[in-house]
Amino acid sequence: MRFCFSFILLLFASLCMVAAKTSSSIVVLSDLHVLEPSQAQTLTIEKGERKLLTHSAELLELAIKNMEKEPPCVLLITGDLTDRGDLASHKWVAAQLARVKALGTTVLVIPGNHDTGKEVSKEQFAQIYADCGYSSTTRDNNSLSYVCEPVKGLVVLGIDSNGDSDAAIKWAAGQAGNCKGKNVIAMMHHHLIPHFLKEEKVLATSVVDGSQSSRDVLMKAGVHLVFTGHTHIHDAAVGYNSAMTDSIIDVCTGALAGYPHPYRVLSLKGNKIKSDVSVFLQHPELDNARRLLEDAIPAMVQGLGRKYWDKALGAVVNNPLAQRMLADGLDREMVSGLIDTHLTPTLSKIYVITSRGNEPKEQEVEKLKADLKEGIIAVVQGVVRPQFCEAAAELLAPAIESQLMPIVNSVLDDTNPPSTTTVNDNNFMLKGK
Repeated sequence: MRFCFSFILLLFASLCMVAAKTSSSIVVLSDLHVLEPSQAQTLTIEKGERKLLTHSAELLELAIKNMEKEPPCVLLITGDLTDRGDLASHKWVAAQLARVKALGTTVLVIPGNHDTGKEVSKEQFAQIYADCGYSSTTRDNNSLSYVCEPVKGLVVLGIDSNGDSDAAIKWAAGQAGNCKGKNVIAMMHHHLIPHFLKEEKVLATSVVDGSQSSRDVLMKAGVHLVFTGHTHIHDAAVGYNSAMTDSIIDVCTGALAGYPHPYRVLSLKGNKIKSDVSVFLQHPELDNARRLLEDAIPAMVQGLGRKYWDKALGAVVNNPLAQRMLADGLDREMVSGLIDTHLTPTLSKIYVITSRGNEPKEQEVEKLKADLKEGIIAVVQGVVRPQFCEAAAELLAPAIESQLMPIVNSVLDDTNPPSTTTVNDNNFMLKGK
């Protein structure tokens, strides 16, 4: 009797595994930034840190618990599985992903810029995640790129965008060319397409080099959908080929380790992805995570200030009139203080909106734009002598607005959505092939 009962249980478990494998959904996670739990316990979060690193392991466990309720057929992770690229954290993550695999889910990962380096080499990464895309697949000899078919008729190109991304993308496109009649999608860590105006210049490391030529190569190979991460924003953007006759969608998933802890659930019909729903984890530290994100803005702005300060100073050093207009004691710290006071609060609101992937209402958009314009005037007037305040507001502020506002407008107005209507990232149709 005991043998029969055990046999029935085993049979039931096996049937459950088969049922899990036939689930018609794909989950996409990105930027887990996991610290092995014992490391997280002793961590002090530094000023400017926007990730909830002390709870990064818990957040992954929470996402996995959700998947255990309704196992997806495929789990895609688009890089930065760990925060420090250390061996202990990688082994811990791999152990958690083994739990997902035990559900009957195919798990596929790709490295981010935080995953390999001093402690874990690229080859070690492939060994640790051998069951997550790096065995029984076609591998690129020169990168951690690979190609596999987790669902009949659905091919996934795992592209290693660290290092020579151009070569990795060309290799992947060559593999896609061998998959005629199948639906081919890609995943990589860095953006293929800028998600806002001049992203490739403002955040130079966020978009792959040669973005236009790379998307041309992929579209020509029949790839029209790529999942990315890296920037911790939750957004989708469309890009076109040079001739404007074809398009590809870059779906960026926000950081699981950062507010608002999002991931995506895609519905799959046959080998076609039909829809996308965003899930936001509810964690006890959610408010804390949001404060971290908001508090990180000054550090990010100061970083940009350091980057462009010498250039800005060079523009006035040989201009006697400009030098006479500048306030006494003007330096980078003084300008940073003015920016923090007059611009940072509005920029923080915009960053939080972008991180959630929600397009703000028209009334809110206009208020944010007006606040930014007022902030620009206040900063400009703060860097000149009192007698030049009026002239600065009339002459200098518009010049700065002409540089900054188009970028802000491209974020708030969502100028490159993947459909003709405003994107709602909580539930939008992915228009691939």
